[in-house]
Amino acid sequence: MMVFSQVCRHQKNLSFLQRRLMAVYTLGDGWTGALGTGSLKSYAAGHYDEEDPDTPFLIHDGPVDSVSAGWGHTAFTSNGSLYVSGRAYELSNLMKLHRLPSFLRNIAIYDEDNTAMSFSSSFASRIMSMLVKGDNNLGDEMKLEKKYSVLLSPTVVELPEGEKAMRKPKSSEYDALDASACFTAIITQSGKVYTFGSNIYGQCGTGMSSLNIWSPTPLIGLSDEKDIYITQVSLGLQHGLALNSNGEIFTWGKGERGQLGIKGLAGVSAPFPQRITQFRLPPTEDGAQQWTEDVRIVEISSGINHSAARSDDNKLFVWGKNVAVSLEKEKNVQDSNFPILVRGLPDEFEIIKVSCGSHHT
Repeated sequence: MMVFSQVCRHQKNLSFLQRRLMAVYTLGDGWTGALGTGSLKSYAAGHYDEEDPDTPFLIHDGPVDSVSAGWGHTAFTSNGSLYVSGRAYELSNLMKLHRLPSFLRNIAIYDEDNTAMSFSSSFASRIMSMLVKGDNNLGDEMKLEKKYSVLLSPTVVELPEGEKAMRKPKSSEYDALDASACFTAIITQSGKVYTFGSNIYGQCGTGMSSLNIWSPTPLIGLSDEKDIYITQVSLGLQHGLALNSNGEIFTWGKGERGQLGIKGLAGVSAPFPQRITQFRLPPTEDGAQQWTEDVRIVEISSGINHSAARSDDNKLFVWGKNVAVSLEKEKNVQDSNFPILVRGLPDEFEIIKVSCGSHHT
C-alpha cells in the first residue's frame, strides 16, 4: 500500500499553494481498508513496470498538512484534524489475516465491507472471522475492537481537550505524524505527543498496561517546559522515538533487540519514554572504550527493530538489531542496546539525511 500527497501548483499565489498540500491519493491492495475508499475490495496496481497502471484513488481533496502510511492503515491531518482509515488499532488480527491464503482472507473480511452479500457468504464470513478473532462475546474490550477494527474511509479521530494537529513541528522539516504497525503518533499544536493503537509492548508510550489504546493519549515523561518542544516522532515496528528541540532523544516500547538505545534496558520493554544519554564512540588507540553524553541530535529514524540518529556535528549513530560487529567468530553482526557511531563515511561529506528501511539504514 502506498499513500502520497499532491501539491497543486499554479502560477498565481504560488507561495500560498506551496504551503497547502491539496489532496491524498492511495494505491495498492485495499483488504486492510488503508486505501480509504469505503470498500475492502479496492485495488490499484503500482506504477513501476506496468504498461497500463491503475489510477490511484483520491480519498481527500485537501488541504493536507501531514500524511503517513502504516502497515495496515493511513493517517493524515487537515486543518488541525486527524483522519485515519484502515486497521489502526489491533496488530495481532492484522497479522492473522495477512497469513491466511487470499481466498480465505477475503471470506473473513467480507462482513466488514460495506457491500451487500448473500446469506451463505455472510455465514462463511462469520465463521472465518471467529477463527481469526476468537469468540465475539468477550465483553467491553471485544466491543471496542469490533468498533475500531477497520475504518473503511478517512474517519476523524478526535484529539482530547480541544487539541489540534500541528501543521509542522516548530523549526522542523518533518511531518508532525507517523503511522506504523497498527499504532500512530501525532504532535499537536500545544507541543504534546499523542499516541493510540496496539500497545502489547508499551509502544504507545502512555505508561498504560492495556493491550490497546483506543483513543489518542499523551506520552508521559516528556518535558512540560514551554521552550522545549517535540520536533519529530518516528515509529518502528513496536517501538517509538521522539526528538525535542534540545536535541534529546526519548524512546519507548519493545526493546528486545536493543532498539530503544538505553544501555540499562537491554532486552526489556519500556511503557513510557526514557531519554538516551550515552553514545559510544570508537575506541582509543590502546583499545579503551569511549562514551559521550555531549551529543545534540537533529534527526531520527526507525526501522523494524533498529533505530538511527544524525547529530549536529555530522555524526551518524545506529542501535538495535544486527547493527554492531560481532565479537563471536560464528557471527558477523550482533545487536546493540546503545547508540554506536557509524564509521567509514567520508569526513569531507556532510550527512544531510538519515532514513531506516525495515532492516537497513
